[in-house]
Amino acid sequence: NGVFYNDVKAKTVNTTPESYELQKTIKEMADAGVDCVAMEVSSSGLMMNRVNDIKFDIGVYTNLSPDHIGPKEHPTFEDYRYCKSLLFSLCKHGIVNLDDDNAWYMIENAKCDIATFSIHKDSDLKADNIKLTRDEKTLGVEFDYIYKGETKTHTHICSPGEFSIYNALAVISVCKYLGIDKEKMLKSLSNAKVDGRVEVLPVLPYATVVVDYAHNGMSLENVLNTLLMYKPNRMISLFGSIGGRCAIRRKELGDVAAELSDITVITTDNPDDEDPMDIINDIAKSYENSDCEIYKIVDRAEAIYKALSIAKEGDMILITGKGHEKYQIINGERVFYDEKGEVIKAGERVRREKGIDL
Repeated sequence: NGVFYNDVKAKTVNTTPESYELQKTIKEMADAGVDCVAMEVSSSGLMMNRVNDIKFDIGVYTNLSPDHIGPKEHPTFEDYRYCKSLLFSLCKHGIVNLDDDNAWYMIENAKCDIATFSIHKDSDLKADNIKLTRDEKTLGVEFDYIYKGETKTHTHICSPGEFSIYNALAVISVCKYLGIDKEKMLKSLSNAKVDGRVEVLPVLPYATVVVDYAHNGMSLENVLNTLLMYKPNRMISLFGSIGGRCAIRRKELGDVAAELSDITVITTDNPDDEDPMDIINDIAKSYENSDCEIYKIVDRAEAIYKALSIAKEGDMILITGKGHEKYQIINGERVFYDEKGEVIKAGERVRREKGIDL
């Protein structure tokens, strides 16, 4: 997403910048009066020693699935997991999602004290009484949380699904450790939205259109299962996959969408130096024994229009892979592309063709 503080907005090439760039940025933050920084620390950043000289007060572990494995990233899942665990050798305090299959690996390899959160297992901070919510512009969820046997506290977040609850529990755990006022924390949490994360775009009056960043099998499965809980008439999914690396993602994405979608539009994501149609055809192999109807459309803008044009009353359209990003990687170059802008334009085109007003 970049670097944001005070009135500064700066782009970054990597999720976790190179060490010299990172140190420079943190120094600039400190000089500007910033006293608290939240940072996403990637497995590649840890593997390449970009954060070795940063003393983290808190490290948070959410979940892990096979990803970022290939010649340009991690050689094996075990290496990927090990690199992730290195964060907890750089922290004073660790916070871990105990429901994740790899949670105990993180805990056993940690060199700091650990607090836990969960939905299903017993932990320091546990969610209960989960209910989905919905309005014209937001899909959300409300739940209670219990901290070490204390009285239940009710909260609401404007993002749905278990993955959103896990993220909220991580935030609550951090706030508790930092001693942040409970009411301020709950108010902020109830209003927090993440650009391109289960984001509802009200472009069709008869169907729900959702944009999300999901770009691997696990994240797509999480989002689709969450949206299916709202019982749409039909689930229409749209996605592609990256070129040049992580080829395993194509099958994972295709397998999930073929099982959970009624219709899929397979399109271009970040093809880089691969032929987009080759990537699309790789994904399409997952649909050979599926009842899911598919369309193959290379041009992503036209693919979005197709998904919206075939939608009927009560359908839900999930458009994934780009989310907040404002580019596509084509032949090594970042080419401007605005997912939400294209969805809005496609919605206007469909409404105009059908003579419908919002």
